[in-house]
Amino acid sequence: MKPASLPLTLIAATLLLTACQNTGPRFDPRDTSLADPSGTPVGPVASIDPEWLTPPTDFFTIGPGDHIEIEMLGDPGSRSTALVGPDGKVYYHLLPGLDVWGLTIAEAASLLESDLARYVTEPRVAITLRGIRSKRVWLLGRVGAPGIYPMTAPMTLLEAISLAGGTAST
Repeated sequence: MKPASLPLTLIAATLLLTACQNTGPRFDPRDTSLADPSGTPVGPVASIDPEWLTPPTDFFTIGPGDHIEIEMLGDPGSRSTALVGPDGKVYYHLLPGLDVWGLTIAEAASLLESDLARYVTEPRVAITLRGIRSKRVWLLGRVGAPGIYPMTAPMTLLEAISLAGGTAST
């Protein structure tokens, strides 16, 4: 470095360091004594609706076309994928068709356990949902491709219209 540029570098470094110095009060996000410009104290900015914290009561129910995986716990060879038939029944190993249409996954597992108890001592069954085909949405009218579409996840109206190719132009 040239000797003349050394003082300029020191001055620039000093200015940068003094510009970064904290000169005002430090922000505390937990401080509720803050006030808005009119001087009134401000409480929490957003409050959570207690209803949002309650667990859902409308659990998914099994229907025709859904793919489920059934396994007796402790026996990996018992794992089987089953398709819920159009009549709402599922067939698993020795059991006759069990009507699972409208049942939650936990209710279907307990139904399988109670029916398997005739053949196995203390069966424990795990059911895993592998594919949803029982929920459908009908999109009719002025959309790109009217028809019946599977609703594999919750969707908004806008998402459903875009699934059908958007609105049709006239």
